[in-house]
Amino acid sequence: METKEILLELRARRGFSQEQLAEKVHVTRQAVSRWEQNRTQPDLATLQQLTAALGCSLDELVGGLDADAAFRR
Repeated sequence: METKEILLELRARRGFSQEQLAEKVHVTRQAVSRWEQNRTQPDLATLQQLTAALGCSLDELVGGLDADAAFRR
């Protein structure tokens, strides 16, 4: 799974709209949309805010929802 798909899935699991997630990490809704379309990537500071907002680890967000995903790459 790519980060864009993981982000979309985690956001959906939490029941957040793009707007709600954007507010939590202090970016625009358009920024969240661009991440989910893989047009841009969040920087490290924003990734940390995303993990807090989505209740996940950085590994889950960039490596996959499966804890072993990073080892299979």
